[in-house]
Amino acid sequence: MYCNHFITDKLDEETEYGICLLDEEFEPYLEEILENRERSAYKDLIEKKNFECDKEACEKFEPAEIFYIDDNTPLARALKKFLKKRTEKT
Repeated sequence: MYCNHFITDKLDEETEYGICLLDEEFEPYLEEILENRERSAYKDLIEKKNFECDKEACEKFEPAEIFYIDDNTPLARALKKFLKKRTEKT
């Protein structure tokens, strides 16, 4: 089960490893980690602090609400368009 504070450590591939956004060591970089696709500046810290998502939960655990969007909905089409534009910028 995923936690709301868990974010995967790789952006371009599926992985079960990630970091906890509540970890104090990431606090100075949170905005950049969440907004930028480029994480190489924090690569060493991310590698040091990453863990498998199904490890035993800590006391700050909050179950993530995961929902799926049908590809044929207007929302899905808008998200695809947004992501395509964002990818073209990088």
